[in-house]
Amino acid sequence: MIDATRCRGGGSLPLATDVPETLEIHEEEYRFLGTDTEAGHHHFYRYEPEYAEVVLVSEGDDGDLHVDDRWRLDHGDPKHVLEEYQYQQPWEEQGEIVSHEYRSVPDPEFASELNSGLGGSLLLDGGEYVLPFRSQFSTAAEVLEDQAGEGDVFVDYRPQFLELAPENALEKYQLSPKLRGSNEVTGTRIVDEVLVLDRGSEEVYSRFQVDELAEEYFVDRLEEVESLDRSDAEWFVEEYGNLRTASWALTSDTGFVEQQTGYSAEDLFREFGEADVYRNENSAESGVLHFPERRADELGEAEQERYFGEVKVPQVDEEEDVEDLGEQSGLSDFN
Repeated sequence: MIDATRCRGGGSLPLATDVPETLEIHEEEYRFLGTDTEAGHHHFYRYEPEYAEVVLVSEGDDGDLHVDDRWRLDHGDPKHVLEEYQYQQPWEEQGEIVSHEYRSVPDPEFASELNSGLGGSLLLDGGEYVLPFRSQFSTAAEVLEDQAGEGDVFVDYRPQFLELAPENALEKYQLSPKLRGSNEVTGTRIVDEVLVLDRGSEEVYSRFQVDELAEEYFVDRLEEVESLDRSDAEWFVEEYGNLRTASWALTSDTGFVEQQTGYSAEDLFREFGEADVYRNENSAESGVLHFPERRADELGEAEQERYFGEVKVPQVDEEEDVEDLGEQSGLSDFN
């Protein structure tokens, strides 16, 4: 039912003369956008965080306005796409496009001082939502559902991901887990990646690895190792991504570490322990293992898919390649 009582000039009049400033349709208010006399429609619009909705209205023989069609412009900021839409139409008369009340979400952040016993915290929406760093997937779902209002959190278990759509936000966060442990049965899935998506089109605007968010913290921690200065610590983080993989390298990538740093991997192993920065898969806040791509040929195709998201070096006999790895690659302690 259309309520056109709030009109310029008062009442529903012939097309392209006195057009209602606003219409109420099913308890939603629409504003006048423009009149296309060639097609015989008035266009009205309203906003949602996910889209701008446009309705096409014509005047019937009874003199009343009727909705003939409607569509949603759902790619990006609804005001911007509505402005593009208005610009492209052959209007006889145009209305004003007003601003909406919606906002963009900030990038996720890392805070080492919050939940410091668990390795810090992941901050979403400027700190409105706080997750322990590398939360287990199930724990992250519970924490967000507890912190968020009803309907703001969506959990999907196949495939696993979490979505958080803060109130009045144009974008949403999607949190993806990766396996931290050695296999699907005993391993734990932890939040390892945060995406920022458009709420309407679900286009991915940006992608953040949680390790990337904590790079500065990792460098600070590694700088506490006796033999390492800041440049050494930055090299470890750039090469290995997190404390777990840096620790793995001291026993499983020793030749490369010693060649690149000039330090004894055995001495560094001891110093990592003394500085309390040594991490393996059993460490409560440990991340996933970032196996170096330069050693991809040591992995079977399934393992390459797991670590790199694609097969870097095709294997002729995958089973044989996986078995040949054994202790040589140090995967038994760190997978």
